[in-house]
Amino acid sequence: MMAGNITAIFVGAMAAFIVSLCTRGRMSEEEIEAEWEKTRDIDNPLNPWVQVYKGELKLEEGANYCDRPPLDIVIKKFRAAKLTAYVAGLLFTILFVCIWPGSMLSFDVMDGYGFAVWTFLSRGWAFIAATFIILVPLIQEIYAIWRQHTNNLKEAMKNDTTNINSNEGNGEINSSSKAGGSKRGVIFHQLQQTASYVIKGSKKPPPTTL
Repeated sequence: MMAGNITAIFVGAMAAFIVSLCTRGRMSEEEIEAEWEKTRDIDNPLNPWVQVYKGELKLEEGANYCDRPPLDIVIKKFRAAKLTAYVAGLLFTILFVCIWPGSMLSFDVMDGYGFAVWTFLSRGWAFIAATFIILVPLIQEIYAIWRQHTNNLKEAMKNDTTNINSNEGNGEINSSSKAGGSKRGVIFHQLQQTASYVIKGSKKPPPTTL
């Protein structure tokens, strides 16, 4: 048990460490920041991390998901979470490397029933963990997609209603403008005829059309 846990923990850590050194070697501060920016580019468009952690980062309410805060601000704001992750990682390492294998020293050689119980608990733990890791993110993403789809439908219906009301209002304005324009045109034409008769000195008044 101890050998398996130590192998699982340290081989993964050493593989990432060795591959990083072989592929990049030593990096400057600018290169390190550029690599961290690549990780920050990985985002969920339906649920951007800037919007999720807006309260923790103390961002303005109107900030867009693309307006990401600088990396040093993010590190400063999540310093407590970073320390929590370090402490939790150390405690879980002690649990899986020392406490859990050490607890098996209190048992003698297991009989068939004890071994069956042990393997049943181990399989149950593995199945529960696998179910949580696989199904929970999938359900969360499906729910997020459905919620965004519903919001899009509501927004489209709202825009359609606004456009219909706007078109109806424009139609009424245009019809009244046309009526007013035709009436003003008749009055202007009548005044023009009256002025022409006055200028020419005609004794006969122009016909009234209004």
